[in-house]
Amino acid sequence: MGAVLATRDYEIIGNVHYDDGDYPVYCVKIDNNAPDNVIISSGVHGTEPASVAANLKLLQILDSRGDLKSYNYYIIPVVNPWGWIKGVRYNYDGMEINRDFSPGKVETQEAQILLDYIKDINPVIAIDLHESNTWGNYYFVYTREMRALMEEFINENEDNFPFENDTRYMGYIRARRGIIYLNRLIIVLGRRLDRSAFSNYFLYDTEYVTTIESSKYGWMEDRIDFHIQSVLHILTHEKL
Repeated sequence: MGAVLATRDYEIIGNVHYDDGDYPVYCVKIDNNAPDNVIISSGVHGTEPASVAANLKLLQILDSRGDLKSYNYYIIPVVNPWGWIKGVRYNYDGMEINRDFSPGKVETQEAQILLDYIKDINPVIAIDLHESNTWGNYYFVYTREMRALMEEFINENEDNFPFENDTRYMGYIRARRGIIYLNRLIIVLGRRLDRSAFSNYFLYDTEYVTTIESSKYGWMEDRIDFHIQSVLHILTHEKL
């Protein structure tokens, strides 16, 4: 990651401090002087390498392709730097960062750093890259518009990527052809239980929000490509 960031304009948006040292959280902004902003995050869990690798490759793609200049981009490659360096899912305190994005009730340094930084960005698209211990890839989507957009991608790529049909969320919401659809009632419930994922933070103001989950059982190159192609499908869609 250091080699990629060394060639980019980036900022440290906060330092996570633990007994064994400080761990900076970086953001790379690609400013195209555009009216709309996009946030793409990854590395919330330290055991999901394809998501981070894909986000770093996206930096080069977003910089070089003229058809992607209609947005400003905020790329946060590693939300959980301690977990990433140590190769563990949670943070130093053993806390699940991706259940800690309920505003006003945040307990982890990592989540607070992110919320402080993004509060004024107001993205039109928010994408969080993850990996899953499933045989297929899938998406968490939260609106009918986002579901239709990712179903379109799945229809066009069923021969290129495997999509999940079995995994369940909260015990009863099942992935169907690569989609887990969470309506806003479920999101409200999660917030009341103080178990809010990062993507949930955007749902009341951002129509196009998704969590992309690649299968850890695939080849690394395929996992990275799945993330990149999924993101590009969203960014280049003519209806947005």
